[in-house]
Formats: sequence, structure tokens, C-alpha cells
Amino acid sequence: MSYKLSTYEPSISPVFCRCGICLGCYTISLGICYGNFNSCCSPSEREALLKFQHELIDPLNRLSSWGGKEDCCRWFGVISHNLTGHVIELHLGSLSHEGYYEEADKEYYMKPTFSGKISPSLLNLKHLRYLDLSNNDFGRTQIPKFIGSMESLKYLNLSDAGFLGMIPHELGNLSNLHYLNLNAQNQFQGPIPKDFQNMTSLQKLDLSSNYFNSSLPKWFFHLGNLVSVNLASNSFEGPISIEPQNITSLKELDLSRNYLNSSIPNWLYNCSHLELLDLAHNSLQGKISSAIAGLTSLTNLDLSTNKELELDGGIPRSFKNLCNLRFLSLSGKNQVKGMINLNLDNNLLSGEIPDCWMNWPELWFLTLNNNNLSEIPLSLQNCSKLTTLDIGENELIGHIPAWIGERLSNLVILNFRANKFHGHIPKELCHLASLQILDLSHNNLSGIFPSCIKNFSSMTKIDSVAQVFNVSSGYLYFGDDALIVMKGRMVEYEKILKFVKSIDLSDNNLSGEIPKEITSLLSLQSLNLLDNLFFGKIPDDIGDMKMIEVLDFSQNQLFGGIPQSIANLTFLNLLNLSNNNLSGRIPTSTQLLTFSSSSFVGNKGLCGPPVSENCSENGVILNNGKDEEKGKGDGAEVDWFYVSMVLGFIVGFWSVLGPLAINRRWRYVYFHFLDYLGHKIWWSLR
Repeated sequence: MSYKLSTYEPSISPVFCRCGICLGCYTISLGICYGNFNSCCSPSEREALLKFQHELIDPLNRLSSWGGKEDCCRWFGVISHNLTGHVIELHLGSLSHEGYYEEADKEYYMKPTFSGKISPSLLNLKHLRYLDLSNNDFGRTQIPKFIGSMESLKYLNLSDAGFLGMIPHELGNLSNLHYLNLNAQNQFQGPIPKDFQNMTSLQKLDLSSNYFNSSLPKWFFHLGNLVSVNLASNSFEGPISIEPQNITSLKELDLSRNYLNSSIPNWLYNCSHLELLDLAHNSLQGKISSAIAGLTSLTNLDLSTNKELELDGGIPRSFKNLCNLRFLSLSGKNQVKGMINLNLDNNLLSGEIPDCWMNWPELWFLTLNNNNLSEIPLSLQNCSKLTTLDIGENELIGHIPAWIGERLSNLVILNFRANKFHGHIPKELCHLASLQILDLSHNNLSGIFPSCIKNFSSMTKIDSVAQVFNVSSGYLYFGDDALIVMKGRMVEYEKILKFVKSIDLSDNNLSGEIPKEITSLLSLQSLNLLDNLFFGKIPDDIGDMKMIEVLDFSQNQLFGGIPQSIANLTFLNLLNLSNNNLSGRIPTSTQLLTFSSSSFVGNKGLCGPPVSENCSENGVILNNGKDEEKGKGDGAEVDWFYVSMVLGFIVGFWSVLGPLAINRRWRYVYFHFLDYLGHKIWWSLR
């Protein structure tokens, strides 16, 4: 905080004017560097600081510069006035948990927090205007009441400092206070002290992340100088006052994550300077007035997750007046946080999507799923920076626009699930090199699966991760949540969304062969082609897709064998090839043996585990299970049959030829008979 130097007019003769000016400039220069012309701070203030230090526990000796002969203006965290030498600021806050790990300050080997007690000696710092004790640990005690007597304070930051209980009403005596921060991991409770209404100079107030459980006091919004108010993550309940309020300077208002249950008051729509409005995660009700479009300074608007708050009918065309919006979420269920984000999912929106997208060319995230919208406007192609386009579960008709692949080349997520699109999948979609999630399921699409999918280069690289999920806006950190159908059910992905890669074309009328180029998508994790008209063979190199976890080709017309390479898919945890015309032996591997026969049912030509049909050496079905059991029961009988045949032959042979070999007369008669019979047959044939 800067302060103006007072005018200095020395009483000297004109002869010495130039020298006086030079000496004055030199002296003022020393005063700026070293505190003032004589001594930096008074003995009483110096002693007050040392008593304050004595009550503190300083494990890292951060206050080692305090004491000795050195002027206190050089002490760590102490700032004195340039002219008077009075101590005006104490900067003794520590790094927050987030700040500590982000900065990775090499000066400390542990989080450098102060603890102990706050000494009343601070009362002797009569000119103290700035006091920062944030991110320390004062032992879960109450805020000392004497702080309310430090009437010169303009800035007080006790956030995340280990205080709890009721806020002492004495703080309301700080009528000169401009900034008050008591947020984050304090455990203050009860109502806000009524004496706070005396803080008429207050500009920024942060009481977030506590346990205040009263209604919002009516006097609260009569503090006409308020610029920023954050009461998020408390237990405030009841209505937001509908009485007209005099807070026209308000720029930031965050009442999210409370139990407020009224409609949005009309006076709020008149806060023309408002840049951030967050009322998410409450129980607000009623309809959002179209007057909200009058808040033309808004950059961040979040009204999501209010069960009875509706944007009924259509998206107001007046929304195009909100040209400064960088974050908008009116979601009834979830939100995808983003740098430039429009989220209107789970509402009752119907009709055409307004054709006003040329006003938001910087849009990155657009989520309109689960509404009743019917047409994609041409002006959406002006949003060339879009990375997420989610218009699933609507009533969109016609063909998928080819310009999506040509103009929205930065898309990472494209979701048109559960609409009424028909016609072919445009080949232009193959221009989406950054695409990681493609869901066109539950439509009426026909034609072939384009072979140019090999151009989805983000899916061809195993270590490729979309970087658009790591962007910070002025107010929020976004990234990483979306609803995706995986393994037959809707799954919400949050922090790991950037690693998910999925294609879902199920429940359409697509035909032709599955393109062999699909096997070039080495990092694809889920491929769902369920319930289409695909025919031909499964690509031989399917085993190259080593990252695949979900593979569903069921209810198609595929034929031929299952490629042996499928046994290489070690991450596979859902496989469904049922209801096709596949044949031959099912490849064997430890992973494939974990699947039940239901993964292969409806393919009459398949054999081998886990189905019941056995295979011959060439993979043809040999018999079924019942024949096998019968064969096992009759094995001994078949063996004795062949034994009896051998014995019968031996007995018959020697019964006829044995006597002939032994008895000469019988042998003569037998051969004479054969000779006679041969001649008779020969003469009869002539």
C-alpha cells in the first residue's frame, strides 16, 4: 500500500536554495531506503514487536532479524512509514498448502508456520494499518478480542490461521477496515456478529469455508462500499433478501454451497458492475429472469446444481449481450469447469439453439446435453477454439455437419449421443487430430465406418494427453469432469478425464467391414460397435491395441475366426463378441479365460473354452458335451468288440484251413471240387 509524501518547505535564504534542494533530495532518498531521517521506529513500537515475537513459536527462526541494533524497518515482515517511521504493516503470513507446494521454496524444508499466542503488545502499534497472520497455526483458539481495538487497521487477514469458535463482536469496531479475510479451514460458527454493520468502509469480505449457520442478515448488503463478498461453503440458510440493496459497487459475489432457498432477487440483476456471480449448490428456486442478460460486466456466472432453479423454454437470445462471459454454468446436475465455458445441461431447453455464437469466438467448452434442442446453428463454426462439444441426449435431426471436422479442429471431446442424426459419418471428422472421446451412439447413422480414423493422432500415441485440461482462469481452476458411457453404464470421470480415450458408435445402422485402420489407435481404451450391421472379419491386428479395456462387437454380422492376436490384450476387462456368425477355435490366454461364455454366445461355429463345444485339431466342432460323456461311458465296450473280431477271425480261419493242412485226403477232395467248380463256371460263361 503506497502513501504520499507530505510537502516539505524549508525556511532558508535564497542563496542556499539550490544546495537545500540537493540536500533535501538526498535526505529523502535515505529516508525511503532506511525508514526515516533519524530512527526507523520508536522505542515503544520496537519493544511491542519484541514482546509479540516472544509469544510466538518460530520453528524455522524466520524472525532471526528481530532484535539487536538493527533498525526495525529492516526486520523480516515489518514495513514502516517512509517519513514518520511508524510501523504500518506486518506481513507475517505463511505460504498456504497450495502455495507452498507450487512455489517449492528451497529456503524451507517444512511448511514455515508460526504458532503460539498473539500478544496484546500489538495495541502499542498505534499506526498499524496492515496485519497478515494467515496460514499459521494458533492452536485452535478464539480470535483475541483486543484486535477489535486496533482501530487504525485497514487490512486484516487471519485466514487459515487455526482460529475457531465465535467471532468476537469487538471486530465490528474496526470501522476503517477495507479488507477482512477469515476464510479456509477456520471453524467459525454461529451468526455473523451484528457489529459488522459498523464496518462501513469494508470493500472486501471473505468468510468462506466456515460453519456460519444463520440466515443472511438484512443489513449485510447495506454496506455500500462492498466490492467483493465470499460467503461460500458455509451453512447459511433461508432466503436472499428481496429488499432493494445499495451495493452498486459490487464486483464479486460468491454464496455457493450453502442452503439458500429463495428465488434470485431482482435487485441482483441491477448490479451492473458484477463480474463474478456464484450461487451454485444451493436450493434456489423459480425461473432465471431474462433480466440477467443486463449484467453485461459478468465474466463468471455459476447457477448450477439448484434443483428447482430453471431456465425454462429456450436459451434467451439476450444472452448474446453477455459478451464478457468466460464461464457460464446453469447445469442442473454437474458442470465442466473451464476457461471459457458454457454449461446448460440438464435443463428444459427446447427448440433451436440460438444462432448467436459469433459473439463467443473464444469459447472452449460447450455442454448442452440432456435437453430437447433440435438443430445445430451454423454460427457455432465460429467457435474454432472449442475443445468440448457435448450436445448428447437431445432431439438433434438431420446429418452431422461436415464443418465440425473442418472448423472445430481443436475438439478433444465430441458427444452427439442419443439424438436423431441420420446419414453417413462425415469423413471430415477425421481432421480432428486431437480427438480423444467420440460418442455418436444411439442415432440412425448408416454407411461405413470411415477408414481415415487413423488420423485421430491423439489416439495413436500411447503417451498423448490433451493439454487443454490444464488451464487456469482468473477465478477458477478447471478441468476434468464429464459423463461417459463405459462398460455399458454412465461413468463420471474427473481428474483422470484427460487420460480417457473412447469411441462409441453403438446402436446405429452402420455397415461394411470394420476398417483395419482401427488397429492403429494404439492408445484407445474403449471401442463399442454394438448393435450395428457390420460384416466381414475382425481385423487380424486387433491385438496391437494393447491399451484396450472395453471391446464390444456384439449384435453384428461378423464372420470368420477370432484373431489369435486378441490374446495379447492384457488390459481387456470387458469383451463381448456375442450374436455374430463367428466360427473356429476361441484363442486361449489367461485374460480370455476370465470371460464367461456369454461373451461368445450366439456364434454357432465357435468352439473351445469357455463355450461347451469342443474343437478338433483344425478348429472344427468335434462333438458336444453329451457325446463326450457317452463316449466316456462306452469306452470299455468298444475295446472288447475289436478284441472279439480278432479272435473270431483266428478261430474261423483255422477251423477251415486247419483240417486241410493236416488231412491229405480232405485236401485232395477240396481242391478237386474247386477245380470242377471253376471249369463249370468257365463253360457256362462261354
